[in-house]
Amino acid sequence: MVAIYLFALFFRIKHEKYTEYFESSTDKKETIKWNYITVATIIIGINLVYLSFSIVQFSYLYGGGNGELPLGVSYAEYARKGFFELILITLINFLIVLCCKFFTEGQTKKTERFCNVLYTIMIGFTYNILFSAYYRMNLYESKFGYTRLRVLVEAFIFLLTIILIVVLFRIWKKSFPIVKYITIITFSVYVVLNYANIDRIIVQKT
Repeated sequence: MVAIYLFALFFRIKHEKYTEYFESSTDKKETIKWNYITVATIIIGINLVYLSFSIVQFSYLYGGGNGELPLGVSYAEYARKGFFELILITLINFLIVLCCKFFTEGQTKKTERFCNVLYTIMIGFTYNILFSAYYRMNLYESKFGYTRLRVLVEAFIFLLTIILIVVLFRIWKKSFPIVKYITIITFSVYVVLNYANIDRIIVQKT
């Protein structure tokens, strides 16, 4: 990395006359913008998929509310799959919402409010997956007890819960410094976990 940086630096110093050309060409580049109608249509489609998934898979997600597992699935597989589904869906939704907020153009106050409602509904479905992952992990722990890894998984789910609240603030308020607060919250949870006596928590809950 140092070698590449030094090469680029000396190349620029040696060929200073090309610098103006590069700077002028970069200024001419247009920023990518998305039409709000296209964005709204895509978000509606994604929300309908999440709605269908939640309705059809309700008994699978929550075991019918009776603490029962789907046929042919162990407690470990049930909890592990729920956790990785949570990670993937949260990451995808997080990127979709932030990219749409950043790149969408041509919005009036009404259309922006409508899109914000769609983003909020998407975050709501993300919370559904979040609760499903917590339910699966809690069901697993009720049968086999707590370990350090399982406590850390619960802490991570708690962290995602707070981060999604921060994302909701960013959806409805453009000037909200989302990176700043996510960084503060993440480091705060990390510090609390380092000072917490996880082994004591495991003993108390066992």
